[in-house]
Amino acid sequence: MISLNGGKVSFTYFKEIVDQMRARAGQTSFALTNRAEWDYVERRLQEKDLPAIKFAEFFCSDPKTSALIRAELMKPKTTATQVKQFLADCLNRDAETLDESTQINMMLPADFRDYNFYRTVLSWCKDRFGKIPDEDFILKKTIKDLIEFYSDE
Repeated sequence: MISLNGGKVSFTYFKEIVDQMRARAGQTSFALTNRAEWDYVERRLQEKDLPAIKFAEFFCSDPKTSALIRAELMKPKTTATQVKQFLADCLNRDAETLDESTQINMMLPADFRDYNFYRTVLSWCKDRFGKIPDEDFILKKTIKDLIEFYSDE
């Protein structure tokens, strides 16, 4: 692993390696050409280590594979507003009417009373955000906590 979180490789050094390897390999499929792209990568690499094999694949793979790796690193930030809107959409409500102090296991859709519907919503959240909180969290926390759980902010 190239560990940026552990302080073994700084982001500045990582950027230099990327620039040098790209220049030597002549590969343009992983082109970080502006500051905004580098900002995304820097943020992602501070949150998560990069496996060395993926680092090499940036330059050795076909454009589709390189694009998938690049997309993983440059995943846009998920805001609290986006999570709240997603939950509101799942519950068929306006985001402004979503009471964040409601317990997760009491989330009810606007149009019918299915008291287990929160499990359906959590399944949709897992598909959308790639994770699900543990059972204790689900039974004790609020919608506000759930928004924070899924948000990158």
